[in-house]
Amino acid sequence: MHIETLKVFCDIAATGSFSAAAERNLLTQSAVSQKMRGLEKHFGVQLIDRGKPVSLTDEGRVFLKSAERILDAYGEIPERLLKASGVPRGEVRVATVPNIGLYDLAEVRAGFAEKYPSLVVKTSYLAWEHGYEAVAEDQVDFALVPYPEKREGFTVETVWHEKLVLVCPKTHRLARHGVVNVRDLRGERFVWYAADRVSSVVLEEILKKANVDLDIVIQVRNPDAAKRAIAIEGVVGFLPESSIHDEAQELSLSVVELSSADFWLPIGIVRKKGAEMSLAAAELITVLRDRGEPVDASGDK
Repeated sequence: MHIETLKVFCDIAATGSFSAAAERNLLTQSAVSQKMRGLEKHFGVQLIDRGKPVSLTDEGRVFLKSAERILDAYGEIPERLLKASGVPRGEVRVATVPNIGLYDLAEVRAGFAEKYPSLVVKTSYLAWEHGYEAVAEDQVDFALVPYPEKREGFTVETVWHEKLVLVCPKTHRLARHGVVNVRDLRGERFVWYAADRVSSVVLEEILKKANVDLDIVIQVRNPDAAKRAIAIEGVVGFLPESSIHDEAQELSLSVVELSSADFWLPIGIVRKKGAEMSLAAAELITVLRDRGEPVDASGDK
C-alpha cells in the first residue's frame, strides 16, 4: 500500500467521484478503480459504495480518519527534516502594507537572501485589516503591520518603531524649518496610503489634540507615489524616514523633523495563536526582532 493510494481514497471521499479523484491525481479513472480494489482486497473489507453518488461504507469512514492522520503525518516530514538539519529552507509568506514592505522588509530580505540563498521570502501587499485575515486563513506565515492591534486568536508583538518625518516641497513654507511643531501643520493638505487606514486614524487623533485636521486630499498606494504627489501637487505627507533616499534631492523635496515623540510608527508581527512556525519563518522573525529597539518617551531610540 502506497501513500498515493491513501491520497486517492481521501480524494474520492472528498469529491464523491472516481473521475474527479483521477483528475486531481493525474490518473485514469481505470487506474483509480484498480487502486481502490487493491486497497479493499488488502484489508478484506468494502470501503466504498459504488452507487451514484459514490459514498463510503461504515468501514470506509473509519478507514478515512486513519488515512487522513497518516497523510497529515507524512506531510509534516519535510518540515521536520528541515528543523532537524537546523538550516532554514523553503519559503516564508509575509503579508504587509507597501510603506513597510518596499523599504524596511526589502532591506531585511536582501540580507536574508544573502545568508540563506535557498530560502524565499514571498511578500503579499495587503491593506492593514486584510493582513489579519490572511494570517487567520493560513495564507501567510505572519503579517508585518503598523500599529499592531491585539486580537483574540492572534499573537501580536511590536518589533521596532519607524520614525516618521514630514516631507514637503522645497518651496513650501515649512521647508525652512529644521523641526516643526504639530501646531505648525494647521491648514495643510496631506497625502496618505490607501492601504494603511489605521495609521491615518491614529495620526488624526494625534493632530486633533493640537487642533489640527488631518485633511487627506490624495490617497496613493506607496511612499514612492506619495513623494511624487508631494512634488507635483504641493501637499505634505508623513513618510517613514527609511523611504527618503536620493529621491528627495531629485524631486526637490525637503525633510522636516517633527518635535513630538508621537510620530514614531510601531511595527508589529501578527501570528496565528497556536500555529506551528516553520524554521524559516522563525528565523525571519528573529531577524526582524533584532532590527530595532523600542522608543522611549522622549522619542529617542
